[in-house]
Amino acid sequence: MKTIKQEIKSTLKDYNKTKDVNHWLRRHARCYFDGSYDYKNIGYNQGYDFYNSNLKRFEMMKKTLNEKQQKTELKNKVIYYFKHFIVKEFECSYSHAQKSIVESMSKEDLSELTNELINDYCEIYS
Repeated sequence: MKTIKQEIKSTLKDYNKTKDVNHWLRRHARCYFDGSYDYKNIGYNQGYDFYNSNLKRFEMMKKTLNEKQQKTELKNKVIYYFKHFIVKEFECSYSHAQKSIVESMSKEDLSELTNELINDYCEIYS
């Protein structure tokens, strides 16, 4: 039986081999980004509220921040949400998820995944 860390590493390595936009990891991360990932446990209204809240923040960010600030804000937000998605998906602590993610991928692959997730996030809220 694999440990949680091994499961996370295995999932990230599997994704990294294919980099498929429809890999379950990307699909579920997108659901987490839009509030629909765990709607049965949090309730439809909470998922809907999550989406609307993020939409308002996204629109405000576009209006008030310059391009460099927007990139930084998006990167921070996507990393934050992705880690929380991993926590929920693998039922582990935030620090365990963060450590497992960093140990599972090279800096280049992690940067590429982050950029792909930023694009996914922007598609949802644009």
